[in-house]
Amino acid sequence: MSAGLPQSGALDGFWSFVGDVTSLWGLLGKLAVLVPFVDLVANIGPPWPNRAAVSLLSCVVQLAMFMYVFERYNTRGRVQSLQTSMQYLGVLALIIGLLYLAMLSNFAVDHPKGWDREVIGFEYRSPDIARQAERLNGDPKKLVDSHGSATAIWTNRSLTVVRIGLWLLWIVCWALGSMFVAIFVSLRWRRHQAQLRKREKQTAAK
Repeated sequence: MSAGLPQSGALDGFWSFVGDVTSLWGLLGKLAVLVPFVDLVANIGPPWPNRAAVSLLSCVVQLAMFMYVFERYNTRGRVQSLQTSMQYLGVLALIIGLLYLAMLSNFAVDHPKGWDREVIGFEYRSPDIARQAERLNGDPKKLVDSHGSATAIWTNRSLTVVRIGLWLLWIVCWALGSMFVAIFVSLRWRRHQAQLRKREKQTAAK
């Protein structure tokens, strides 16, 4: 029934803005291919529950940040204030990103069957496992290899805490990074719109 109705075009500006932001992300992705860290970048998300869930939630968070920035800052706010916000967002994203990488390096190991990585905990299930860990010099990779799964070594409580911690750090870092890029594009977009209006005025004055 809506096939014959004219489209309002209310979202044209938003989708144009999203297109500009995703184009910048695409450029960053192409630049990343030039450095020898492709595997690291591709596998940097939280190991739990799986890559598909991490990718889906990351996309949802990214789109939500685009919507927020477009609605809040694309036509309002002083340029200087937006530039200051960009600086704070960049610093916060860097700090939280480093915290996430530190936590990931301490609480994730390669799965013994070659299935990506697996989150480990900090509280052993039994004294026997704790003594085995001492004999292995606390090497979590050897523990997981010997037991086949992290859930057989660490308590569910400690695994849950680490999983949620990794998720929160990842999502917050991703959201801040998305806002940083979106505000950058918003500033460029506003400058471009101002130039277009200036040209229109000059053309109309002739």
